[in-house]
Amino acid sequence: MKIKKAIKKIVALGAGATMVGATLLGAMATDLSNYPAPFVQDGSINNAMRTTIKKQYTTLSREYQRMKNKSENPREDDDEYALWIQN
Repeated sequence: MKIKKAIKKIVALGAGATMVGATLLGAMATDLSNYPAPFVQDGSINNAMRTTIKKQYTTLSREYQRMKNKSENPREDDDEYALWIQN
């Protein structure tokens, strides 16, 4: 039993050390000398990034409105509720 616990501890420590090592090596390999380059061109945000941000904002706004409407009108257009009622 003691051997089994010792093996588990060794495996856990090895996995933890692997994760820390991977994090540190990844951080050391990163070169931040030209960091905003993919996101900023000629002093302003590039169009691809602007489009992505706009899509994410629109999606989040729609989701917020859907959740807000659902909290105001519970059980309306709720497929899970409809299935629960049928059973």
